[in-house]
Amino acid sequence: MNFKKILLIQPMHEKKEKKKERKKTSISFPWGVATLASFYQEAGYDVKILDGQAMQLTKEELLPEIDKFDFDLAGITSFSTQYPSVKLLSKYIKKNRNVPVVVGGPLATYQAAMVLKTTDADVCVVGEGEIAGIEILKSWKNLAMVKGIAFRQNGEIVSTSSQDRFVDLDRLPLPDFSLFDMEKYIRHKNKFAGTTNSGIRAMTVITSRGCPYRCHFCSKSCLSFRSMSPNNLYKMIAALKNQFKLEEIYFGDELFLSSKSKFKELAPRLSALNLPWAGQARVNLVDKDFLDLIKTTNCVGMGYG
Repeated sequence: MNFKKILLIQPMHEKKEKKKERKKTSISFPWGVATLASFYQEAGYDVKILDGQAMQLTKEELLPEIDKFDFDLAGITSFSTQYPSVKLLSKYIKKNRNVPVVVGGPLATYQAAMVLKTTDADVCVVGEGEIAGIEILKSWKNLAMVKGIAFRQNGEIVSTSSQDRFVDLDRLPLPDFSLFDMEKYIRHKNKFAGTTNSGIRAMTVITSRGCPYRCHFCSKSCLSFRSMSPNNLYKMIAALKNQFKLEEIYFGDELFLSSKSKFKELAPRLSALNLPWAGQARVNLVDKDFLDLIKTTNCVGMGYG
């Protein structure tokens, strides 16, 4: 098949409604979807984004939105809370467009067999989506050659070997923000960003993948822990601040403060940005002197696992 146009979909995390009132859920910029879009664009594909989470649309409300796009393949990112959406959207797309449906995210990574057995999805990406996603497009007629996926073949579910190549975060381009209605991510008051003032322009950013620790209660969502270099992280935050007039940053990394030495290199850069920020740490990685240093970089909130 010749794929040229890709539609990437993020369904909303729907919550049970009480008294017939819809509950709004938090909105954060979808860095995973945005990074995947950049990879596709660099490879010459035309990419469009449908973010049901940002639009606060239920799975049923997303269906007419899908009809507004022309696409050769649909990619759906999902957590377990979005499984009903994957089931409905994949069925609708196969029935009305008859194009391939690829599912990624934690749901596909940890429940690939279940997704393929119970939905109309054709392929699940197990792990990171960038490299596997490009290879799926290029090797659709021979998916067994693509590492890190599961797919249906002759009524059976086939799982390929694990991914052995991972994205270098320092080489990632900034996302094409024109694909998104950025004000929805900046002005929306979510439960993480906006820790000092609900009326400020705040945004969640991701600067690493995975975590160097192996806690039993955690999903370990990335097989290989990586983080941006302090210099590239500074350049990215500075660019976001200037482009979108940001007044506060929330680092959505699983463990932002993973290294004292790396943070000490980053500290003067964070101070120069003059942006209040919040993020995640571990109690075994901090002490009074380190916390004093963190405070000097405009940190206003810290979460501990």
